Amino acid sequence: MNFRFYHIINALSLDIALGAGILSLVLGRYLGLQIPVFVLLTLVISVWIIYTIDHLMDAKAIPHQASSFRHHFHQHFRKEILIALILSLIGLFFILFQLPPITIFYGIPVVLGVSIYFILNKFFGLTFQKEILIAALYVIGVYIGPYSLSNGEIPKEMSVFLLQLGLMAWANLLIFGIYEQSEDLQDGLKSTVTSWGVQKSGRLVKILLAITFVLAIFGLLTFIDAINYFKLQIVFIFMNGVLGTLYFRRETLAQSGIQYRYFGDGIFFMPVVYFWF
Repeated sequence: MNFRFYHIINALSLDIALGAGILSLVLGRYLGLQIPVFVLLTLVISVWIIYTIDHLMDAKAIPHQASSFRHHFHQHFRKEILIALILSLIGLFFILFQLPPITIFYGIPVVLGVSIYFILNKFFGLTFQKEILIAALYVIGVYIGPYSLSNGEIPKEMSVFLLQLGLMAWANLLIFGIYEQSEDLQDGLKSTVTSWGVQKSGRLVKILLAITFVLAIFGLLTFIDAINYFKLQIVFIFMNGVLGTLYFRRETLAQSGIQYRYFGDGIFFMPVVYFWF
């Protein structure tokens, strides 16, 4: 794949939206469910809409040409992105009529949560809370489809999966913030890293990755006879390893010009291997 093309895909958060769909499929497969196409479409489109609105709001708040490619892209192509956003909202409206009523019911609190996030971020300027809320809403959104179709029959280990995904999503956002601290400071964007600094934020990243790793090892030792659980935890360990590499080798990776976001956002594609075993 042409890396410049993927750079644009990544700037538009299309890979993040697709990764959310893959995660939802994997969780559904673990629960023995077939996730309807329209449920997946709703998730993928919704994730893209949410991320795009967030980026457009950030880009508009920057009074000069943005330092980061992502925000500069949203500044330069604001009109075209807004058109795509409106069309996506219209498409999503019609797709909603194809969803199971129970999925819509469970989706309403998520919509309210997203609305609260935008209101808080707009009027109060979220700092360290921003990454926590984004990670939590991402994981909840991924889980809504499978949960709504499960008739309440959820294995107890699912809470561990969701906690691990949430911690990795949070760590992922913090690592991006560390890489982009100077750009965010130039553009006046708030985040945990611009508020706490690299050192303190880095300690939090280490804690999150350590908890995720310990949960995975504990799960492997505890549910060693449950092959599906075993496979998913192996994937989580590799995902955690990629994040650890991005953090601990960030100076080397930054100097080599490697696009850290390709790997950071790409970890949420890794669970697709679950279907191959």
